[in-house]
Amino acid sequence: MRFKRFFLPKIFLVLGFVILALLYNYRFKIENFWLFNMKKAQIYKDNFFYESGEKMERKQPLALTKKEAMLKVYMGSPFRGFEQKDWDEFWNIIYGVFAKDQPEAEGLPQRVRQLNLEEIQEELISLYPQPFSYYKDSDWDRLFYFIFKK
Repeated sequence: MRFKRFFLPKIFLVLGFVILALLYNYRFKIENFWLFNMKKAQIYKDNFFYESGEKMERKQPLALTKKEAMLKVYMGSPFRGFEQKDWDEFWNIIYGVFAKDQPEAEGLPQRVRQLNLEEIQEELISLYPQPFSYYKDSDWDRLFYFIFKK
């Protein structure tokens, strides 16, 4: 009994010094690992809360039927033939968030953001090439006016 009482604290003391020496030797690697994972967690958190924060440039209104009717009347093709799934895809391009940029460093996730106007044009042209590939700058300005006006 007496042997255990004096032997265990000595083992823990030696183990403590060994752990302390290892922590001291690998402190820079541990710090880099910690900072990298904290940055990774911050990006995941930012991506998760992107839509609820103030980072959103454009927030989707509750009702889009008025805008859909205006686009059908004033812009014509292809909006006249849109079904609900087409409208959902269209509004997702306008108001959705996408991971478009490259990660800041290898191993980090991509940050999400909304598309800018040029990227919206590219997505719409790739999705509906028939009318949108023929649009001029004035047509795009008119389209964006109807989409974004209050």
